[in-house]
Amino acid sequence: MDRILSLTLEGSVSILSRLSSGRLRMESIFKSCFRALVLAGTAGCVGCAGNGHSAGGRGGTSGAIAGQLDTTVAVIDGRTITLRQLEAPLIEAHGLNLLMNLSQLEVVKKAAEDKQIVLSPADIDAERQATLGKMFADAQKDDYPQLLNQFLNQQRLTEADFNILLETNAYLRKLARPLVAGKITDEAVAQAFAAWYGETVQVRHIQLANMQEVNEARRRLAAGESFQDVATALSRNPRTAALGGEMPTFSRATTDMPQGFKDAAFALKEGEVSDPVQAAGMYHLIKLERRIAPRAVKLEDVKDVVHQRLEEQLLQSEMNALRVDISQHVVRTIRIADPVLAKQFQAKTEESDKSVRGQEGIRERLKREREAATRPATTTAEATMPAGEPPATAASSAPVPATHPASQP
Repeated sequence: MDRILSLTLEGSVSILSRLSSGRLRMESIFKSCFRALVLAGTAGCVGCAGNGHSAGGRGGTSGAIAGQLDTTVAVIDGRTITLRQLEAPLIEAHGLNLLMNLSQLEVVKKAAEDKQIVLSPADIDAERQATLGKMFADAQKDDYPQLLNQFLNQQRLTEADFNILLETNAYLRKLARPLVAGKITDEAVAQAFAAWYGETVQVRHIQLANMQEVNEARRRLAAGESFQDVATALSRNPRTAALGGEMPTFSRATTDMPQGFKDAAFALKEGEVSDPVQAAGMYHLIKLERRIAPRAVKLEDVKDVVHQRLEEQLLQSEMNALRVDISQHVVRTIRIADPVLAKQFQAKTEESDKSVRGQEGIRERLKREREAATRPATTTAEATMPAGEPPATAASSAPVPATHPASQP
């Protein structure tokens, strides 16, 4: 169900920003349609029991609401187009994603009201600027509007969608801030300084499930294929495979990476490929691209910057936890009066359940493969390694908070 409530709204259909006649913003018309639908559906949902997700149809529309739906929004060749004509296709195409995100926004508003937290326009603007700064860190501020427009088009989002998400995040930030106050210690700052300002390495890796896959990757590398091509073809890490196995730089002090993986990476020479390294339940071939010398910076000079960065990471973690709780609350308690949206909701729920079962099946299959690959009677894992070299390094499998998800092997 999280896929329905995803704040990226992947798969949503893009809505035109303006109508060619009358220059009315489409998202404003969509909101008007949706308000009319919600008002109509509220009457139909009176008496709904429990946490059922559907209720009666649109038959409860009052005369006032019906009048709104008959409002003319455009005229073409003497023929009128009304809000009613737009309502049904807009709801069917875009309604569920918008409903879920509006529902989350209402829930988070209620949570803020309960704690007497007030959100000002300045707070929303600050959230917008911070978000754009992270999204387009290497760009000039003057380029943000154009870059945002490109991003929204690529993600098939509207500006209205984006603004709802910004407001939700601004509320989540205010709710989460008291939870992180005073939690950043001097020791944590020192460790982060060592990780961010010490010697770092840039590597590529190929993540594999068992020694059979490792052997296939090594065979292709020995045959002359580039590390990037083999990583793209064989790696089981979808994020880094798309980049030819490239990972963000990391140091020996980076905390969100298995120690065995770091040790193997720092032991390599530039251009060298490691033997199989076992980390986090998978096998990895690591290629060292380059070493980056430590930065000539003193902790005292950047202590405040490091502290702020750590606090922001912790704040984002708390915001994500709150977002998950709110998403689950919406799924459990929402009652959808409109039959079209109720049907879509049910379909998405079933699709999500199937996806979860499929992922569990894949994890179980990979577990069986790894167990089979380590049985002496059925594997020759160690025998496939060059003579005199130790078997794959085993790293701690203890879970660590992933502050850089794309970098975690």
